[in-house]
Amino acid sequence: MHNREDLVKGATAEEPLDKAEDRAVPEVKESDVAATPTVAEPSPFASPPVETPPEPAPKPAPALVPEPTPEVIPEPAEDDSAWSDENRQYLVACVRQLQGVLQRSPSARQADEAIVADARARMSRTPALEQTVAAFGLSPFERDVLLLAAAPELDPEFADIVGKTLGDRKRTRPTLGLALAYLTDPHWSAFTPGAPLRRWGLVDLQAGPILTQRPLVCPERTLHHLLGAKVVEPELAARVRTVPQPSSVSASRKPAVEACVAAWAQTPSPVLLVVGREVSTLEQTVSAAARSRGGRVLRLRIDDLPATAEARARFLTVLGLEMALEQAVLLIDAFDARPEDLAVLRALAEDATAPIAVIARNAIGLGRAPVVRVEVEPATPDEQRVAWQQALAGATDAVVDRFVATFDLDPNAIAELGIGDAPLDEATAWQEARAHGRPRMLTFTHPISTGATFDDIVLPELQTTMLHDIVAQVRHRATVYERWGFAKRSGRGMGIAALFAGPSGTGKTLAAEVISHALELDLYRIDLAALTGAPGEAERNLRGVFDAAAASGAVLLIDEADALFGKRAEIQQGADRYANLEVGHLLQQLEAYRGLAILTTNHKGSLDPSLLRRLRFVIDFPMPDPELRERLWQRVFPATVPVAEDLDMARLATLNLTGGNIQNIALGAAFAAADAGEPLGMVHVQRAARAEYAKLGRNPSEVRITS
Repeated sequence: MHNREDLVKGATAEEPLDKAEDRAVPEVKESDVAATPTVAEPSPFASPPVETPPEPAPKPAPALVPEPTPEVIPEPAEDDSAWSDENRQYLVACVRQLQGVLQRSPSARQADEAIVADARARMSRTPALEQTVAAFGLSPFERDVLLLAAAPELDPEFADIVGKTLGDRKRTRPTLGLALAYLTDPHWSAFTPGAPLRRWGLVDLQAGPILTQRPLVCPERTLHHLLGAKVVEPELAARVRTVPQPSSVSASRKPAVEACVAAWAQTPSPVLLVVGREVSTLEQTVSAAARSRGGRVLRLRIDDLPATAEARARFLTVLGLEMALEQAVLLIDAFDARPEDLAVLRALAEDATAPIAVIARNAIGLGRAPVVRVEVEPATPDEQRVAWQQALAGATDAVVDRFVATFDLDPNAIAELGIGDAPLDEATAWQEARAHGRPRMLTFTHPISTGATFDDIVLPELQTTMLHDIVAQVRHRATVYERWGFAKRSGRGMGIAALFAGPSGTGKTLAAEVISHALELDLYRIDLAALTGAPGEAERNLRGVFDAAAASGAVLLIDEADALFGKRAEIQQGADRYANLEVGHLLQQLEAYRGLAILTTNHKGSLDPSLLRRLRFVIDFPMPDPELRERLWQRVFPATVPVAEDLDMARLATLNLTGGNIQNIALGAAFAAADAGEPLGMVHVQRAARAEYAKLGRNPSEVRITS
């Protein structure tokens, strides 16, 4: 049998903690206590037992974050400073009570209990110490061990009391033996590596040659939490950020918020898969739902996890502690998750035991984890209109309508445009909105310069008029569809899809540039090759492109549409079937897109009729006739180019070429003239034209434009 002095001074033989469960807790008798001069009264935290009870069964080690007890931590009060003061007073009272366990007579117990009870009664919400007990499911003994480890940091006098109790004033840290000897209902399972105190780093059991003499230390992060201080571990700060609470929840988002709250009310909590178009919208939805739990939301990008399994395990342990201490929800951003990231995500979801929300653009598999999928609907035009009215103070209805029709932005994103709270002017707001989706656009698209104007393009009158019609329809969508009521007569949406068909070099891409410039919008060519991948991946990538384009109002250009939208082949094998499925998904995206999408083709006759039915405009770009070719030659040379007197535009127009060919010849002639040190003349154009003919597979000798 071991008496208390044996435990306090370390007479117990050293043994591994993971085997301590098999050993009975030593019985401590009053005669043993009386024989020890430094022994104090038992802990007043619980009624003293007649004999030490048998050890409770060990708690299973949680995988990511501990499941909190049913107690719900109240929502933080508005005056957090008042609670901080109350929390410190409560902690001081608890430490004073613990001092009585080590040094005071039984007569002080009742007074200490009254002080603690009074401090607790005056608190506006749960003390941090008791929040921690609830979050980790600590036993009364584990709660006392946590307070014992923290006490020397909170009260310098307590360290002296510890040294006196241990019989060595240089030893100022409480030990495992001290806890077992003086605290009520001790159990060895509290100190095993899988138990909450050590599993989550609430208490650090420092090294030492004898197990019971090993000091108990409260880590800095735990101590900050007990004091009510809001800090983040440096290891987390680089990868995790707190999602702010939204000031309000829009009507379109309330069903999603309510679905999240209902899911978290289940036991155990399922993993939430929150799906939508905008990261910020999904973040705010989860944050609004987390308000009901009284905690905050910690956001982690799945690709920000450490690369190695060992580092990842360490990081997740620190993250789990942070989540439990703060009653936080973990939000995992899987918007840009790679295939290898999804494997890690599935493992996290399967092991999770506390609230986790995964946000993604599309549904993703989360393994065997119980999942509740929540779809977040985009903001309605009316909600966007209110946000734009606030951002563009004093703007006319027509201006606001134009912004609503062009930029499919969430009200939160609209509010974040510009700098500070000052209202935006129309020009600045337009440029800020254009820039919103650019980073997301660059993954699977290529930006195209939009400096060309209608003065730079030469087309027949009919085609030019149709280009102007496209610009007008994009500009006035809100007026015609919303204010004039045409949207109620059509389920096709406000988007516009156009096909530019004609031989290479006839101005199809230039026309797209002209339209984008007139609309003051960005132009992006979709990289179809980069979109393809594993089954389902192309669809996800394509949806991401269209969502980002809708947010920034971008004009989308799909070149060589005949290669993708050719007449549907009969399905003969799995690969063909999958190719047709991808085309079908692209057709759906084109039809649903609220912006302008332009397709180009050199072979209009090869296109699938199902595509042609979805197009608002089909514009044929013909080979230019001599009159158009002469206009092209007249515009192709900049005014600053020195030209010879023999440069004859009418004669140049006899060459049967497209505008693209003429542009190439003009540039080649300019270099030839510069190399010769002469004004640009017919001889230089003839030389460049023959080179262009050779490139086209035509006979260069056909070019005879000089005397």
